[in-house]
Amino acid sequence: MSSCKFTAAAALAAAVHLAPASAQDVSFGDRLFHDKADCQFCHGPEAQGIGKFPRLGGQSYYFLKRRLENWNEGYETIAPHMPGIAALLKPDEIEAVASYLSFVPPAPSKGEF
Repeated sequence: MSSCKFTAAAALAAAVHLAPASAQDVSFGDRLFHDKADCQFCHGPEAQGIGKFPRLGGQSYYFLKRRLENWNEGYETIAPHMPGIAALLKPDEIEAVASYLSFVPPAPSKGEF
């Protein structure tokens, strides 16, 4: 891959993970994740995932936001408990949680240091 193409691909990949968030959104999302929605009990205190519950840290803002919106609207039966949990969140809270999680560094894979 040429240097120019690699740089463009890296910039695109980085942009996909950035959230259109302010520091207040990220802070608010942190509080929601750990306190109001209690997401940490299934997804881990650092959003690293636990057992069958997936890692959320470092995921794309847009992916997380859309999944929460779908669950909030009652869709996405692959995780049957999530519609009830997401229904507790208002639109600004969904944006804040998605913003926060998109900035949480992903946990290293097994074997990484």
